[in-house]
Amino acid sequence: MVGIPRKLGPKFPGRRRRYIVGLSILAVLVSRNLFDVAPIGSPPVRYEQTVRYEQIGRVLNIPNRTIMMVHVGKSGGSTFRRAFSRQYYRPGNLLQRFNIFPVCHMWACQKPKLDSVTSLLWVVRNPVDRIISTYKYGHPENCVRYVNHNGKNATNGIFGCRVKGSGLQFYKNCASTLEYFASLAFTNSSQHDEHRCRISAEKFFGGRDQISSNHAYYNFKYYKTTTIDKYNPVTKWKLEWNNETNYNTTIIRDKEILVVRNEHMWEDAANLDILLGGNGDFNTDQKVTHGSEKYHNHTSQISVLGYKRLCCMLHEEIDVFEEIVHLAINLNGSAKVETVREVERKCGIEEYPSRLEWAESCRERLAEALS
Repeated sequence: MVGIPRKLGPKFPGRRRRYIVGLSILAVLVSRNLFDVAPIGSPPVRYEQTVRYEQIGRVLNIPNRTIMMVHVGKSGGSTFRRAFSRQYYRPGNLLQRFNIFPVCHMWACQKPKLDSVTSLLWVVRNPVDRIISTYKYGHPENCVRYVNHNGKNATNGIFGCRVKGSGLQFYKNCASTLEYFASLAFTNSSQHDEHRCRISAEKFFGGRDQISSNHAYYNFKYYKTTTIDKYNPVTKWKLEWNNETNYNTTIIRDKEILVVRNEHMWEDAANLDILLGGNGDFNTDQKVTHGSEKYHNHTSQISVLGYKRLCCMLHEEIDVFEEIVHLAINLNGSAKVETVREVERKCGIEEYPSRLEWAESCRERLAEALS
């Protein structure tokens, strides 16, 4: 037990009280793990920070920072990666000088580099918009074949040019149009073919069908399990709302989480570069489209109801996406709230008293289709 020094005894009662109060506060802080107290021989102390509602985000003070990009398919990662090619370097841009390769993409999340980096840089996108882009990218009818300048047969290189077997049949028989694709899980039919299509759609949305679409299989849940859950097993996050302006989240982590949102790609990239000491200058002209401007309309058009149905099928994926956004240290509270609210607005979640009631409504509608 810590004793009270004699010189702070009766002769200095006020100072003695302050000393006791100080010791009490220190004991409370330690007991609540607000200080990292690591005994000899324990693992390295994790990075810790508190992110509050501010005008700008922040990054951790990490010496010798190393970054690995987490490239979630159809989230804009190919466009973002191009900015790291030497021909696109801008004077004063420090983020471009980081070696983010090899990236964590699909099966190629190389463990040696994952173990060694201090920071994970995610490029993310509204999960519903991402799955729509994934569907279009995998649709065989969007494959453009032509003869190149060398006189050889070529394609636009999308997954739809390579899909075969049961994957080809899935798009032909079950998902010929985006609108019908969105309605599959909500179709109440006992016919064998439609029942089979419903099961195929559930696998597609649930990240369990690698044959019809590799990017649907490698979803946000897969990448989070491979990275954040593996290296940050004690990650804790909580939200505190006050008139939708004050935001607070406390995070204890082994790796710094950085996020660039597809919908605000160059704004987020510029802000991150400034936080790292750069000037935020990027060449924003480059864009990788995979020929999407020539995709067929029937693979791209969807009604408001169809979009909301996709949201229901992806409610767990939306939760994972939002957790990743909440963990981003470089995004301020306002940006995180904006991102969450935009998904909720497009999905019609705001029409329900709570997020839980919306999810329950989705489950009920899906159950009705099965009955």
